[in-house]
Amino acid sequence: MQNAEELLNPTGEEKSDWLDLIDDVRDKLVIPVGPRFQVDIPDWTNSRNEDKCKYKEDESETSKWLGTPVWPTDNLENKEVNEELIGKGRNERCPCKSPGSVECVKTHVKEERMKLKSELGTAFNAWNFDEMGEEVSNLWNAEEQKKFSSLVKMNRISKSKSLLKPALASFPNKTRKNYCDFAHYFVLLLWLF
Repeated sequence: MQNAEELLNPTGEEKSDWLDLIDDVRDKLVIPVGPRFQVDIPDWTNSRNEDKCKYKEDESETSKWLGTPVWPTDNLENKEVNEELIGKGRNERCPCKSPGSVECVKTHVKEERMKLKSELGTAFNAWNFDEMGEEVSNLWNAEEQKKFSSLVKMNRISKSKSLLKPALASFPNKTRKNYCDFAHYFVLLLWLF
């Protein structure tokens, strides 16, 4: 009867370490560099010669695909930007009574949200920032939140694959989007913490 080592290595060659095999594979990888693998891109010339152009742009067609610009707004030039703060991050010292607490974080998030809202102007609502984060929970009253919580608990126990159908039946006044937004907020923030 053969021993276990002979079965694992029947050729009698020296055993190689698995890490050596991985390193060998990495050494054999070839990165395609050279004239065969490069694209020749001509220099950009900013001259638009309408005669040479095969396709003439129709302004109405172009604006249909590009849409209406939302941001930056026209009054952006009036805003002052403190360039010294860019890239520095937040101030390490927090003036709150208990830095790092839930209330501290909520306060700073609210401050930054208001700052962003003032900077973006109408784009804030156009980009649906008003329907993100904790603001989603404000669209649901306390009774609805409690009902949703119990529905989630019952769904966990029953191990149902979908919470969507029972939730839509339980909240007929809410749209599918309202439900999905709140469920996302609820699951990510309230379950994890």
